[in-house]
Amino acid sequence: YIAVPHVEQQSQYELEVVPVSHPKTMKSVLYSKKVTRISRAHDDFEVTSDVRESFEPFRCSETIDGVSQRLSGLHQSYEHLHGILGRRMESLGLSLVWHSVLAFSFRGRAIQRGWLEVLAVGDTAQGKSEITRRLLDWYGVGDLLSGESVTTAGLTAGVEQLGHRNMQRLGALPRSDRTLVVIDEFHEMKEDVVRSMSEVRSRGFVRMEKIASASAPARVRKIFIANPIS
Repeated sequence: YIAVPHVEQQSQYELEVVPVSHPKTMKSVLYSKKVTRISRAHDDFEVTSDVRESFEPFRCSETIDGVSQRLSGLHQSYEHLHGILGRRMESLGLSLVWHSVLAFSFRGRAIQRGWLEVLAVGDTAQGKSEITRRLLDWYGVGDLLSGESVTTAGLTAGVEQLGHRNMQRLGALPRSDRTLVVIDEFHEMKEDVVRSMSEVRSRGFVRMEKIASASAPARVRKIFIANPIS
């Protein structure tokens, strides 16, 4: 039981609780009067003049040669990070997902879906998963899921029973709004689970209609890692 006026569904909190007995059932319950919202790094991020100045070393000349040289430098950094040589396309393609913007303006038109998705397909033992895991650790942003065990409710939304009440529970995608999700072994995902992501991928939100109609934003950058299916 939480004695605070409002708790946001997609936020994380730290609670100070006291064990007490329920007045009707006499069961032990946890009662909390103090709830502190835990801010993630991107929640309070703001582009200031100091932030812009810190990005100056990463700028390159706006020419094909300038961009090519910058990408070559990034690739060398990534090779040093994951230790797998000869994977320029994989390293740059996967890292680009982390750097994609959620929305942008193009010729005066607002593009609401800017986040990227990448499907990496290749034989086993070619470094797809290892490169991605190293990048996950390095950036410190994103969650890793297994396509073999993930369910529709675990990805989008489902119903969870707490005591005698049924409550809607958000899945991994809406919980990762504005961040990134990696699904390894994507070729092992069931077809109905893949289909359940259709609206989330195209519109960037999850619709919940099990108990009450509601929706939650799920603007998630995604990386799918799969082996060829013969």
